Amino acid sequence: MSRKSLKEEIANVREDAAALGELKLEEVRILVRGITPYLSHRFSAKARKQMRNTIVQTPSVEGREAGDPEKDFKESMYIARDGGWSGIPVTSFKKAAAESVPGLKMPALKKKWIMGSFFLRGSPEIENGDSITRIYSPEPRMREDVVRLSGIGRPASLRWRAEFSDWWTILDMEVNVALFKIPTIASVINFSGFTQGIGEWRPERGGQHGMFRVATEADKREFENLYGVEV
Repeated sequence: MSRKSLKEEIANVREDAAALGELKLEEVRILVRGITPYLSHRFSAKARKQMRNTIVQTPSVEGREAGDPEKDFKESMYIARDGGWSGIPVTSFKKAAAESVPGLKMPALKKKWIMGSFFLRGSPEIENGDSITRIYSPEPRMREDVVRLSGIGRPASLRWRAEFSDWWTILDMEVNVALFKIPTIASVINFSGFTQGIGEWRPERGGQHGMFRVATEADKREFENLYGVEV
């Protein structure tokens, strides 16, 4: 969708209370193609334990727990409860879309309207049940990075996380077309893939990982040939 037509669409949003309370839902599938590698950053059990101990002020044990690269690598991924495949939290895309709104520089468009205008379906994650959408890609590689922790006197540490290259995912959505038409939501998602991104080291956080775009028709044909999944 062109910038002009997006502006026209937003200008037509009805602001009266009756219209804003109207629900007119339509289902759509949007194929997303990764532009840069996606760095998965699910909190591991070890990281959650450390945070819990800090919050409840549990005394720390002397010495430093030995790192386990393979374990950290596996625990950095979001795994589906049914099927065992790797995925991405669906909320990542919704947050990216909402946070990209100021960059559109359109006063008529509000973040809260974007947040409330569509719902993303997903499958439950194996541990906490959060909704994830399947990531299609070659096998992820283990990435080792130096992480500098916040706080005075805290040393740098190593993190081992899963990095997915040449990735794709499918967003199964319900859109309230009483607020915005489907092409408008697709345009905002597409814009957010360049300005916000998802995962660790994304553009929103000063990095260049996790960038994506809404797939073109040529992209769709390539994806279907690669994975045999119809969009």
